[in-house]
Amino acid sequence: MRTRPLLVAERGTAVIEFALVLPFMSMLMAGVLSYGIYFWRANALQEVAAGAARAAIAGVSQAERRRFVDEALDAQIPQLIGLAASDVARTVADTGTTLTLDLRYDGSRDMMMGAGLIPLPSTVIHRRAVIRLAGL
Repeated sequence: MRTRPLLVAERGTAVIEFALVLPFMSMLMAGVLSYGIYFWRANALQEVAAGAARAAIAGVSQAERRRFVDEALDAQIPQLIGLAASDVARTVADTGTTLTLDLRYDGSRDMMMGAGLIPLPSTVIHRRAVIRLAGL
């Protein structure tokens, strides 16, 4: 028989410590991943908006500028992993002197952004690019 007291026994302590730490580490990793995806998508949408707005500068008329914006968005958005052009709502306001491009991505259907496990700033990412049209 063993004469060691139960409180001195060290068998299984690593398993118990792991079981206590695992939920916290899992939540920390999920938070890092969720916020990383959120900020990556926000930055990528801003870059796409800026690129599409720059493409509009070459247009002479409002219709041509709108076509250049749509072509640039349709070419750039699918290159973003996990996004389709249909996932991003776009609004173009062309006053003749400035062009404003608003992009809105609803991440509620996104697995990491819409899960609700980690509270994010918002599931909707809104980015805007404003340019002054050349020669005006």
